[in-house]
Amino acid sequence: ALRWRPWRNRTVSARNGRVEDHRRHTALVRARDRLPGYERWLRDEGWAPSAGWPPPVVSKEALFGDGLAAWFPPGPIVGAREVITSSGHGGRFSLGLVAPGVAEELGAQVDGILAELGADDDAPGMLVNCLPQGIAVPAGRAVTANCGVNVDAALALLRDVAPRQGPCLLVGEPLLLKELIERGAATGTGWAPERMIVVTGGEWVAEGLRRHLLALLPPGGAGILVSCGAAELGLHAFAEDPVLRALRLLLHEQPELRRRLLGDDPGFAPLLLGYDDGVLAVESGSSEEPRLIVTTLDDRPLPLVRYDLGDRARPVDPSAAEALAAAVGLPVSPASGLIAHEGRADPSPGAARGPRVEAVKEALFDLPEWAFALTGRFALTVGDDGVGLDVERHDPPPPGALIPDTKVLRDRLGVGRIRFLPAEEFPHHSGGHGRKPQYRQELR
Repeated sequence: ALRWRPWRNRTVSARNGRVEDHRRHTALVRARDRLPGYERWLRDEGWAPSAGWPPPVVSKEALFGDGLAAWFPPGPIVGAREVITSSGHGGRFSLGLVAPGVAEELGAQVDGILAELGADDDAPGMLVNCLPQGIAVPAGRAVTANCGVNVDAALALLRDVAPRQGPCLLVGEPLLLKELIERGAATGTGWAPERMIVVTGGEWVAEGLRRHLLALLPPGGAGILVSCGAAELGLHAFAEDPVLRALRLLLHEQPELRRRLLGDDPGFAPLLLGYDDGVLAVESGSSEEPRLIVTTLDDRPLPLVRYDLGDRARPVDPSAAEALAAAVGLPVSPASGLIAHEGRADPSPGAARGPRVEAVKEALFDLPEWAFALTGRFALTVGDDGVGLDVERHDPPPPGALIPDTKVLRDRLGVGRIRFLPAEEFPHHSGGHGRKPQYRQELR
């Protein structure tokens, strides 16, 4: 199994309540000591140290509403090797501070996964990084190309340079990779190295999209895995390995397995992502609207205590996932912590908002010929006339592409008007691959 994992061997901390309480208390004390703004905010919220755990949940607006570093003491920010900023697509920027040594640890993982694909001293492999905003993915000895969102540059490197270097790791956000892989495959064989693994993230990934792209990749690769981070946490905080990816595929195909593992069925298969429970403590808030709330347990420049990342997710007992994997014939994936990630949280959920964005993604990529016809960009429009759906399509459509059946989609998603529009008529552009798509639009 490829070891593209943000977790170490399973610890006992999640099974030992006293250890967990001690770590959370240490994290709370560290945050209060290091961030004067956090101490002030706790007082304003009416929390006192005598109240104990839990302190109030911190939102992005509370932490960054008065500026990117309003909680820090005056003067230089110490202990940071790198600053990562968010995309700001939700209307507010956030940041994270990467401590020395973290990049080297992730670089060693990059080298490790390339080694498992056959990289050696003579051909150390290549990392082609297509993440936006200048976000760097560290590598140790592998040759690194930081292309950003330049699809033409990435395709040229994959065709002309990467095959010389040995195996290849291609990293990018889902819709950029969709364009890149479709364009590459359309040129015929030899557009990319055969020994290639693709890692994507930045948003919730539909299993139908992954299936579509897998069919276009050169044979002999290691498939497509999901890795999720956040500006506040850094890269690769939550991730799949091949076992979790295979288990998620089963959840996609068999809703009864979703109910067996999660207790209910959200209507689609959540991503199953492992994490290191020695680095993060995860909770989910209410069961009606589960949120991904994290506490950082390690010593980092920006400690977070009960910080709401704005995603829908719920912790999953790793032992329950192991038992389910064993029951269906899969090997064990020794994640020390595990979440079921259901996408971004809707800031104002309800029937008037229409279907979940993730349900729309699953529907649009349900058939390969539909996936070929669409760019992946869409917008649920909420206006006085109800909920509609605008979808961007390729113009002209590629060979074999088929526009989805509007009646089927309307019945499945419960929306009114559906429009399939070429790029020049699609009114909801978010600024290209450098900005995250805005999947909901208020028209009132």
